[in-house]
Amino acid sequence: MHENEAGIRISNRIKESPCKIIIDDPKETSVQTLTWYGVQVWQSRGFICHLTDPSREGSRLQTARYAFVSGMALGFEKEMIILGEGNFLAPIDYRDDLLKPYNNAFDASEYIDEWLVPIEDRFREEIRDQKKYLEKAKLKTELRSIRFGEHVAENEVNDLIDNYFIETSAYENALQGSKNIYVGRKGTGKTANLLKVHSTLSKEKNNLVSCQSCKVG
Repeated sequence: MHENEAGIRISNRIKESPCKIIIDDPKETSVQTLTWYGVQVWQSRGFICHLTDPSREGSRLQTARYAFVSGMALGFEKEMIILGEGNFLAPIDYRDDLLKPYNNAFDASEYIDEWLVPIEDRFREEIRDQKKYLEKAKLKTELRSIRFGEHVAENEVNDLIDNYFIETSAYENALQGSKNIYVGRKGTGKTANLLKVHSTLSKEKNNLVSCQSCKVG
């Protein structure tokens, strides 16, 4: 309601915060509903109340309103700080750790920094954890979409030949017409090589290709 140097510094400081800020500015909106206050305080991680000097005009009604909302924040167990302009005797509810009276803008800024920095650090940590979680979730989705192929080559001849066959020295030797015997356990690529060779050589009309896998027990 009455802007002072401390109020300007406090506003500038919290506007630099990575947290989303909700401000109840009496110069913009003189009255907010009780529901509005309840929703905003409940959804917030922290609450800052700035009480004006009792000697200023209109301070009594404003202080009563802000005191009530501060009680809501306290009941919701929110992290909170109450700054008071001037060295006045506060109600017993606000004494001790809740109320931070100040005589100059520097003290007000110090109180805000001391209170706000730990909250911002936790907020940044939560954002980092959330990003890590989203990256892991994305990776899991991508891994589920990757196909490594059937372990039996005959079950997906077209995909094997066109999409993910890796040309090896055994495949190159077969293309060159040399005599080869493929020996290996099931799933090591014997049939896959034969199928790829058959597909490649069959593209030439002059080639007659007979492809048969011989399995020895």
